[in-house]
Amino acid sequence: MGIEPEFFNLQGSYSSYKAVDSAEIVVATDSTLGYESIARGTKTAIFAIRGTLYGGMDGWNYGRSFY
Repeated sequence: MGIEPEFFNLQGSYSSYKAVDSAEIVVATDSTLGYESIARGTKTAIFAIRGTLYGGMDGWNYGRSFY
């Protein structure tokens, strides 16, 4: 589409939350901040990849479906 992602240089207390609140869309790994972004009402895409990256460790596949 020709749209470049925007990255924030985070500084100060709660700057991650300020970045999430100001974003139109957040793309995150399966992280607490990513899930909190959903709870805060921001459109959010979560990629649950930690279990894959860390060799399929039990407990790292939260929110992921296996069919």
